[in-house]
Amino acid sequence: MPDRLVRVALVTGASRGVGAEVARILGQRGLDVIVHYWSKQRRAQEVADAIRTRGAQAITAAADLTSETDRRQLVLRQQHRLTTERGAFRRPLISQVTGSKT
Repeated sequence: MPDRLVRVALVTGASRGVGAEVARILGQRGLDVIVHYWSKQRRAQEVADAIRTRGAQAITAAADLTSETDRRQLVLRQQHRLTTERGAFRRPLISQVTGSKT
């Protein structure tokens, strides 16, 4: 059976403003969306809920993007989560985001 290509967008700052609108638009266009937030969990959840009501997949993820460790962990956690649940990634996402060979 051929693999289905799953398009996933990680939208930073997606709990409000421009980030929230970008996340909604990407969901409307059929992408699965990781809704990033730092301190506004309720707002991020509302954005994810709105995306899901239109038929796309959406999950929330918290991280302090000023921290390299948090950035790396954000990507690794979501890669593991999506790979486990959906088999979405074929190669390590962390190297695509950071340019590392990890």
